[in-house]
Amino acid sequence: MISFGSSAASSSDNVSLAAKKNPDGTATLQMDSNPPRAGNCVVAASPNVALSPVKIVDTNPNRIGLLLYNNSSNSAYFKYGAAGNAGTDMTFIVASFTTWVMPQPVYTGPIYGQRNAGSGVVVATDLTS
Repeated sequence: MISFGSSAASSSDNVSLAAKKNPDGTATLQMDSNPPRAGNCVVAASPNVALSPVKIVDTNPNRIGLLLYNNSSNSAYFKYGAAGNAGTDMTFIVASFTTWVMPQPVYTGPIYGQRNAGSGVVVATDLTS
């Protein structure tokens, strides 16, 4: 990645270029003029997630990112919005002892989680602007 910016302290002048190699051998340049944002990093919750759905994080209109760490030997199932049923009505799965990073664009609504076996803690770190 190549970054261009003024030597002044203003972050609004930052522009990043990223080169991507295409399957046909050509290259594509992508320009991002959105400067990095400063924000807050808060461990929002560390609920015990078991067989019944539990709210992991509340709605947060200022959310700019979210990390979920599954601190268990059992997979955890998560759903954007209202609680669902593990394995049949979930948005994504986080394998045991792994971290999930919310993709862009960021979902700002509530997230519920549950397991189809066992129990264990899920650490939610909410990144806000």
